[in-house]
Amino acid sequence: MALGQLLIPAVVLGVGGRGGAAAPDGLGLGLVPGDLGLAAMLGLLCFAAGLAVLYRGVPLPPPPVAALATSSPAAGALDDRAPASSGPAAPRALRIHPVHVVALTTTALAITTFAGWTALAFLPRAAIALALAVLISLAMVRAPSVARAPLAARLPALTAAHTLVLLAVLLSWLDAALTVPVGVAAVAALAAVSRTTPGAVRFLYVGVGYVYGLAILAVALSDAGVAIIPLLCLTTTAASVAALVVSLLEWPGVRSWYAVLAVTAVPFLFGIASVLTVRSGWTALSTAVTFALALALVVTRRRGLTRPLRAAAAALLVPTLAVVIVCLGAELLAGSASPVTLPLIAVVVACVLPSRNLIAAGLRRRGLPDGDVRASVLWVEISSLITAALAVVLALVRDAAGLGTTFLVLLILGLGAAATGLFARRRYGWWIAGASWTGALWCVWAIAGIAVVEPYLLPPALAAAVVGFVLTARRAPATGLYASGLACAVLPTAGILATVGSGDTAGADGAPWRAYGLLAAAVLLLALGAALRRRPDSSGLHLLTVPTLLGSIAASGGGAVQAVRYGLGLDALDVADDELVMLPVLALSIGSMLVAAAAASVLLSSPGRRALARLPRAAFWFGRPRWLYVPASLYLVAGPIAGIRPGWFPIWTLWTLALAVLVLMLVTVARARRGGTALPPVWFTFLLAWCTAVAGWSERELRVEAFSLPLGLALLGAGILAARGREAESAAAGPTRGPSLNAWPVGFTGSWRLFGPGIVVTILPSVLATGTDPLTQRAILVIALALAAILVGLLRRQAAPFFLGLVVLPIENIIVFVVQIGRSISAAPWWITLATAGAVLLVIAVGYERRSAQGGVAARLRDLA
Repeated sequence: MALGQLLIPAVVLGVGGRGGAAAPDGLGLGLVPGDLGLAAMLGLLCFAAGLAVLYRGVPLPPPPVAALATSSPAAGALDDRAPASSGPAAPRALRIHPVHVVALTTTALAITTFAGWTALAFLPRAAIALALAVLISLAMVRAPSVARAPLAARLPALTAAHTLVLLAVLLSWLDAALTVPVGVAAVAALAAVSRTTPGAVRFLYVGVGYVYGLAILAVALSDAGVAIIPLLCLTTTAASVAALVVSLLEWPGVRSWYAVLAVTAVPFLFGIASVLTVRSGWTALSTAVTFALALALVVTRRRGLTRPLRAAAAALLVPTLAVVIVCLGAELLAGSASPVTLPLIAVVVACVLPSRNLIAAGLRRRGLPDGDVRASVLWVEISSLITAALAVVLALVRDAAGLGTTFLVLLILGLGAAATGLFARRRYGWWIAGASWTGALWCVWAIAGIAVVEPYLLPPALAAAVVGFVLTARRAPATGLYASGLACAVLPTAGILATVGSGDTAGADGAPWRAYGLLAAAVLLLALGAALRRRPDSSGLHLLTVPTLLGSIAASGGGAVQAVRYGLGLDALDVADDELVMLPVLALSIGSMLVAAAAASVLLSSPGRRALARLPRAAFWFGRPRWLYVPASLYLVAGPIAGIRPGWFPIWTLWTLALAVLVLMLVTVARARRGGTALPPVWFTFLLAWCTAVAGWSERELRVEAFSLPLGLALLGAGILAARGREAESAAAGPTRGPSLNAWPVGFTGSWRLFGPGIVVTILPSVLATGTDPLTQRAILVIALALAAILVGLLRRQAAPFFLGLVVLPIENIIVFVVQIGRSISAAPWWITLATAGAVLLVIAVGYERRSAQGGVAARLRDLA
């Protein structure tokens, strides 16, 4: 029989009040006379008795059916023909006919209906219902023959017992005065009813009874006028105390204990959520009891205490203690308690983290398995770190805390983390200590009103570099940490210098302190790199040579960056004449170039660079490092290019720099012929010279030939040098790889590849300038250069100069006639030049014809090719 089938008659058949009036209890609807409930109960009993009488003449089916002994008339229907037990001590088993099951069900329905009879007040009905539920449960538990009866015979009584308890609960909520006492009795009755069920499901009754008991406690506190927060906290406290007692007594069973813990977690979560809005001593009380429960779960060896449950309890220890501190501070201190409670929480964390090994030893002494000890200690650490992070966040976001509190919290956490790294041998402690102390230092700078970035940035960066240096000296793989520290110290400052300069803190004289600081750092790193290069390989410090010298090269760029800022006018410079800006620009550029070149030279000869060259991923950068001198070259010309001004001094400065770079290009080719060089590629050096020359020519004080002729002749000279050492070229190009752009002109053959670029750069600017700035001398120069190229091509049997000269002659003539001879170009000198060129070409043609008659035209063409 389902629960609803028994509950409906109990409520519906007895809903009405006496004489058909509405029931004063509010439960009935006034539709059924009140005596009808009593009549229905008596009718059901008579029906059950009739079934029992009729059964006496009905034979039993082959399988025996047990009957349930009850206090109803149906109890007389027990089969007296059942065979006796074989032993005097063996209880007689009930045998019951299916018709008798119907009688038992009808009897249970009658009992339930009687408990719901509205002729009685709420209290008698609830008392009768609970008493009947307990009596039925005792009968089913204490009577051995009933306990051994089949489920079909016991099910009506089981359903009736559960329905009666539920009915009593429903009745208790209709009268506020009965809710608490009847609720307590209902929990006790439910405990009796649970004994009638299998042990595997009794934990459900424990959970339901525990939930309802806590609800009744909350109702009692509410009736007593307790506010919502104290009510919630006291309920949580009671739940935690009960769970603590159950955990320590190891009673009841494991599943029931789990049910108690699961129910206890619900009010605890509500209490924690309430801390976000209201913090009081009540919350501290409930959280403190929860802390005691979690501690008991960590240290006890109760049966059923699994590793995840123990780890979860361990994870609650430090956070609950922190909540207790916060709530007590809010209760005891006037105003905001953050300046007191947050440092106290930091002290708790700082004491717990270094005690890791001590906690583990204590748990092992209590006989816990090693796996449980490791899990518990790990989660204590994790929860402590999370609590520390939350404390820092609260110190930052709460206005009442302020930077002073934040400084104190970070300082304490740093001390605890350092102790963790020192005594607990946890390497993460040093990282946390460094981060905490860095934050504390930042708080000090912020309190002092310091707005410059470097005081905030340099201490952690240099600390990381120092730690990496020490660890590398101890043969630990910390080169990356050292390099990261140097990069964080140098690159952000260089970036700030490039974007905003030295700012308003440059001083009264406007000294660029950031640029000077970077140059000083570059010199120090250069000295350190030179010292590390001489260290033996066994020390491990030679591995730091490469990042140290690369840091020196990067830091030396500070002077070049400041030179560019001076050149562009971004920083004010007190000079007598505008063109004298080039003096500090040139000085800073040369200083940066010298330091970067020196660092590159030391790096080339360092064993660390050679070790990296043997690694596959680093061989491209460190095997033949022609890029090492690239920064020095850039530093030399970037500032003067930006500092170009009207005046002869800046122009001749750039002309001299362009010439110096071209000389470097020729030196690069000469050294490459002898087997290899670390100087920048020719194309890159020429590009720097070209940019420098264009910047110098941009003021239009000098003709273009003053810059184009050195560029072109130097490029042509590079090709000539490469053409004179074919064996050296082959060695420079490598045995397995062909010539590349970085190797040009070494390793290349043919006049077009070697001489073509130089001839074009020499002549083309003048040809173009003839159309924009026509001069007689320029036109004559172009014709002379073209004739020289033709003669060299014929004499040296080179196709590129010969054909390029032939192409230039008509093009230059056309340009000259277009710009109108006589206006911009003198006619007489021009015609004399053309006549001379024609005579030279005629002589060349006559000689060419004679030689062609001897060797053939095909042979001469092959010579040109």
